[in-house]
Amino acid sequence: AQDLVLENHAQRVKAYAHKNGLELSIEPYDMNPAGDLDLGAVADVPMAEFWNKDVDSAYSVFEATSIGHVMGKAIVSAESFTSGGALDAYPWSLKNQGDWAFCVGINRFVFHTFAHQALGDAYKPGIAFGPYGVHWHRNQTWWPLVSAYHRYITRCSELLRQGVTVSDVLYLTPEGAPHIFLPPPSALEGSGVLADKKGYGFDGCSPKILMARAEVKDGLITFPEGSSYRMMVLPQVETMTPALLAKIRDMVKAGATIVGTPPVKSPSLSGYPACDEEVKNLAKDLWGSLEASTTATKRSYGKGAIHWGGELSPANQATLYPNYDQTAALLKEMGVKEDFTATGPVRYGHRRTNDQDIYFVSNRTGAPIKADCRFRVGQGSAHLWDPVTGEQRPLLQFERADDLTVIPMEFDAFQSFFV
Repeated sequence: AQDLVLENHAQRVKAYAHKNGLELSIEPYDMNPAGDLDLGAVADVPMAEFWNKDVDSAYSVFEATSIGHVMGKAIVSAESFTSGGALDAYPWSLKNQGDWAFCVGINRFVFHTFAHQALGDAYKPGIAFGPYGVHWHRNQTWWPLVSAYHRYITRCSELLRQGVTVSDVLYLTPEGAPHIFLPPPSALEGSGVLADKKGYGFDGCSPKILMARAEVKDGLITFPEGSSYRMMVLPQVETMTPALLAKIRDMVKAGATIVGTPPVKSPSLSGYPACDEEVKNLAKDLWGSLEASTTATKRSYGKGAIHWGGELSPANQATLYPNYDQTAALLKEMGVKEDFTATGPVRYGHRRTNDQDIYFVSNRTGAPIKADCRFRVGQGSAHLWDPVTGEQRPLLQFERADDLTVIPMEFDAFQSFFV
């Protein structure tokens, strides 16, 4: 059923769009029978949705940005600032949430909603999109002043489309459908609609995408357009098809680092019952055993390694992935420092081109702050770009140590910069 939806619905719509000179965008979340990541992967432009009020759909942003990163899409859109129809939204009230979306990986805002005002100036506030929308149109009292905010959005979006995202952890979702990608809550700072990634960034990946696109180069799990990951975390499920398990075995043999518990049977009737025995044999070969140790264990295999046991193999089957702290500790043991940390409440996003590291940093609070910001960059000169004014200037005060650049920074309320 999943393949039929992907091939006979999504792919057909995409082909029809291309025939007519159009691109296809898909918001794949919310009761999708084909699996969110796989349906979204068909799109030319993956898309999410986040509400300014009323609804927590933040996970769709993590899904869409993950799709964009593993599929090599330069643009990831979001239906942005959807709400229940209140007229009290204005650019400043949206800035903090917009910066959150930028840091997660959104780089095109599609405002919900710009309603055509066909009745003229005599009728205000004018036509609305039913009971919903942030009312982004010329009848708003602040509309004559909105150009500065639009320039801000444009500058941020353009810079956040350069190069590829920088993330360290790839979370594999289970096989089958329907499935959504929910990152472990422990990998997020805070909760709800403004939950930020911690110091090690992550993306989700479906088995279909992994099978078709992932390779291992220099110990990194890589995708054709350049996104790469230091570690892949398997879902805590007891089933896996022989083909997927063989792919994972070959990745470890080539140098990948994997965290996960061995499967014990296939979820499919294809090749049954021999498929179950094949899964057990592959798992024993890779893990060395099917019984998890009470302590975390590293097993070298080929050029790579697999980590499991103890807290890395939660006894609670409802826990799909191990706690973030456990995977973070493994990355530190591998010599991988956190991508970004700060001594204050600063969120971040990170992209890399052939010759630049581009960080977007944002004050999460409505009060001025000072913070030492630590960037995982050990060379080059640092420049500050202000997306509100367009000002660019060198940052002359910084320290270098252990391949990190530490910069003392000052932020006004909800202020953001590019470094």
